Amino acid sequence: VLSFYTLTSQNDINRISQAEKIYGLSKLWQEVNYNFAYMDRLDLNWDEEYKKHIDKVINSQNDKEYYEILENFINLLKERHTLLYQKPDYLTEKNSGQAHNAWFYVNWVGEDLCVIATRSILNDSLPHGSIITEINSVPTKEFFEKEYENKVNSIFEQTKKKIYAQLFNFTGTQDKVEKIKIKCPENQEIEIIFPKTLNPSDYNWSPSRSLYFGGAHFNPSSKLLEDNILYINFAGHMDQKLVEYFDSIVPEINKSNGIILDLRHTWGGSNIGSEIVSYFTNEPYIYNFVDSRVNIGTRRAHGAYTDTSFVNIIGEPRNFHYENYYRNNSFIQDTFKTKNSIPNEKKIDKPLIILINSNIESAAEGFLITFKQYNIGQTVGKPTGGSCSQPLLVSLPMGGIAWIATQRTMIGQEIFFFIEPDILVQNTIEKEINGIDVIFEEGLRIMKEKIDRK
Repeated sequence: VLSFYTLTSQNDINRISQAEKIYGLSKLWQEVNYNFAYMDRLDLNWDEEYKKHIDKVINSQNDKEYYEILENFINLLKERHTLLYQKPDYLTEKNSGQAHNAWFYVNWVGEDLCVIATRSILNDSLPHGSIITEINSVPTKEFFEKEYENKVNSIFEQTKKKIYAQLFNFTGTQDKVEKIKIKCPENQEIEIIFPKTLNPSDYNWSPSRSLYFGGAHFNPSSKLLEDNILYINFAGHMDQKLVEYFDSIVPEINKSNGIILDLRHTWGGSNIGSEIVSYFTNEPYIYNFVDSRVNIGTRRAHGAYTDTSFVNIIGEPRNFHYENYYRNNSFIQDTFKTKNSIPNEKKIDKPLIILINSNIESAAEGFLITFKQYNIGQTVGKPTGGSCSQPLLVSLPMGGIAWIATQRTMIGQEIFFFIEPDILVQNTIEKEINGIDVIFEEGLRIMKEKIDRK
């Protein structure tokens, strides 16, 4: 995990013709024009950006640079399900290069970027809990915004900060750090200058880097806590196996005094929210709603009569009820309904706390949206990541693949952005560097209060 590679031989690879390069860019532009669901929340002229990137593609020196241009282009859309998902195999294999290892790990505590683990050689000069105020003489947030301008595909602050920390910790970009200014826990300010390379003797960490990872979570699990509270960790992939697992522990759930459901270690998959919500309600059907783009040629043609640049042909502008079709901004709502087939003996009537943070995106957010729509449970933690959509897969030259978000997920009739927790939990520097899970602690405290009141 600690080693990352900068590929050098890729600079000489030119397998993609110029015609194919332009076609790949044009295909991305076209599919976004007709299918991307969130253009209305961006201050972006997509056509003008396309024109700029044509020149960049024509002048690209090799396939590696070409795909970097495509990645920067699609990341302008700032949506987590809209990205360059896969590059050609020959641009991703680790066939040569030099390893880059992080000097230290960071995480955000509120608006401060804090040091949470370091190489042992830095124990005295870079205390854990230090706040990084500048990187390379630039204010920390400004450094990230500039350094990762084309790498961050979200408009939401909590998600951008998460990506900043992940990129800084795990992609070898610390080799660009020459010096940092820190405010130590005792409030004195120190500047640290870094050598260009690490010696093997400096590789050990203090404290253990497991503080950063928080332990690996790949499979769902449950355990009984104090006061007969059942903690359920929905870790891993969201799919039917998770539904089967939940069904298997229903007897344990119904023997408990309450449930803490942890969604923070769940990643993408299928939206199984309706199937799990069915255990908590007697509603005969569970509904989900999405908006998606609709393109109808005839209506688009009528909508062109709203464009004043055609006045010498059309005369007085008209047909304004078709304008959204012409402007690529027409949506249709789809309704998905799931029959509630859970028998009465398996119904659950227990207090429910759901632990959330910005790691929750995609299918996990869809899951949470369904619970919120039916007012089931109380959420505790931090805002979610803000990306729940169905991606369109787009093929690119030599085996590349892009994703484009095609649907606006709805909470009832409201467009979903991200989910604010019912109870917001703020971390402290001391608890962060000591690996204390403040969200879990708060969820447990609230559940105990619910049980006492009951």
